[in-house]
Amino acid sequence: MKISRILNFLRKYYKHPVYLLAYGFYLFQGSFIAGTKFFNQEEFVKEIKKGRSFLRLNEGEMHLINGGRIHYQRYEKNLEKSFRELIKNYRDTAPYIIGLAKIYVNETNTEAKLDPKKGIAHLYTWMPIKVMYKIAFPKNVKYGDAHAFYYDNFFQENIEEYLMDKYLIVVSNKNSIQAFKENKNIPFTKVFFVETPSENSYASYGKIYSDIEEILKTVPKDEKPVLLISTGPASKQLVYEFSKKGITGYDIGKGLEVLYKNESIQKLI
Repeated sequence: MKISRILNFLRKYYKHPVYLLAYGFYLFQGSFIAGTKFFNQEEFVKEIKKGRSFLRLNEGEMHLINGGRIHYQRYEKNLEKSFRELIKNYRDTAPYIIGLAKIYVNETNTEAKLDPKKGIAHLYTWMPIKVMYKIAFPKNVKYGDAHAFYYDNFFQENIEEYLMDKYLIVVSNKNSIQAFKENKNIPFTKVFFVETPSENSYASYGKIYSDIEEILKTVPKDEKPVLLISTGPASKQLVYEFSKKGITGYDIGKGLEVLYKNESIQKLI
């Protein structure tokens, strides 16, 4: 590791000494894996159909939780607080499932460095979530695959029938909403929309939350609406907070952009 990279890392995360020490301890262990337990696909779909929500935490969220930023979301103290809370409260009986990158968190450091496309950069990408899992995540529960909605036809084959008669609230940016509205392949008819900013959407979190609540007031009380959310890291807190109120939500990220299109993002996994 270059000296400049080490110094930059120290400058970014000096306020989080436990994370810094754990990162340094695990980085040079070739056999290091997170050791995370995952639902298989059948188990995951079964949990989803029980009404559990789904939110994804990947490398970007681990930067944000430790005071960093990513290119489409600056650091927000309340966002960090929410992430830490939903991690701490995660258990088998939680109304939500946390998704982690299944194929990467249980990959050894040695395997990660040998990635044919990115090499050692691949290791640096996934070290934050592996380290944070070790120091902060509950270990006696199963997790979902963060890339579940990125697999070709996963939504159509496993989720579509379950959602067919439900009210859906799509929460995303202007372009994604417009594409959803214009897509004639989408079979759902009871759909509402909440528009969000394309970047730094957490700055508008209060308004987004209120807009969703206003729509929920119009849904018949005997119905169980579902939120389909793709608005960056703010998606995680939205799913978490509404799950506590009995409202199911799915943080599906780019999965929304290719829903019912002849496009594939499976290669991005």
